[in-house]
Amino acid sequence: MLIKQTIDVSQHHSFQHILQRYAWEKCRAFLSLLTLLLVLVLTPYAQLEAAQTRQLTVNLTDRLSQQKLSGLSVTAYQRASDGKLKWFANKTTDTQGQAIFTLEGLGFGQNYVLTVNAFNNITTYSKVVSSSGIFAFQVGALSASITSGADGSLLKNYSITAYEILADGKQKWRTSGKTDQQGIIRFDLENLGSGTNYILKAKSPVDSSYKNSQIISNIGKIAFKVGNKALNITLRDSISGQIIAGQKVIVQELLANDKSDWITERTTDANGQIIVDLDGLGAGRSYKLASKVYNNLYSYSDLITTTGSFSFNVGTLAVAVKSGASEKALPDFRITVYERLSDASNKWHASGNTDTSGIIRFDL
Repeated sequence: MLIKQTIDVSQHHSFQHILQRYAWEKCRAFLSLLTLLLVLVLTPYAQLEAAQTRQLTVNLTDRLSQQKLSGLSVTAYQRASDGKLKWFANKTTDTQGQAIFTLEGLGFGQNYVLTVNAFNNITTYSKVVSSSGIFAFQVGALSASITSGADGSLLKNYSITAYEILADGKQKWRTSGKTDQQGIIRFDLENLGSGTNYILKAKSPVDSSYKNSQIISNIGKIAFKVGNKALNITLRDSISGQIIAGQKVIVQELLANDKSDWITERTTDANGQIIVDLDGLGAGRSYKLASKVYNNLYSYSDLITTTGSFSFNVGTLAVAVKSGASEKALPDFRITVYERLSDASNKWHASGNTDTSGIIRFDL
């Protein structure tokens, strides 16, 4: 009996082993079948994704010289339907000015835009890229040489701004940057040469007033002379010759029909001086100055037609006003000056009140 029981136990274990092997073989077969199905299902998607990943070869060149631009970082952005850009990849151009991108969906509805900072650390944007292949990315369509109108020197590291001239004549900011060490700045302006006009603006080296370039209609090279030679004005008391500091001086341009146009207003420094940069001065345009120095009355300068130094002398006539009865000074007393014409009639010229000392100053 003991022997038979031992045999039954051994047979039971052998049967369990057979069942385990059978189950494992079935499992392996199922896993193999599942793997095959996954391969069959996923392969078309992988092939489709691979098919929709296209190569773009970018040739980066200087638009004016056609020189190949090497060692520059070109960035590819995916462009959404609303125009927003999403970073996708960066590549650096090789010695031939080429950068090769592998771009998802290019040619299948996904558009891209390329950017590069080729000149003056200004970002240039490419046109929309919608198909694979070779793309000519030309940059630096406008080259502007910037010099001082005061002395002709190069304006290095100088801020320049580009504005588009709109159909209604208004100006719209487009981009800005600083000149290099040769006084050169390069821009890429949308539709330049295709009907869109631009101007450049910069501050005068003389007085920091803004100056405009000529209207720019085409790509190429231009020279922008910023400002003009300086007009150095000294405000003086006409009688004593003393300089007058801390006094506002108005600059006006004389127009046709004796009309005038306000140009700027400056305050004299400790030396009684102001320095201004006036367009066309010395080239046919005329200016005059005005200032309220004495008795709250305006004094006007002679006509100014040339650059250089100009002495603005004010208060040419000093009148001490006294009482005929007491000989005492008459402060805050109204005085009027008339011009006697050739026909013996009088023409009003100026009116004002005496100061606390009974004195009034006129420029006649």
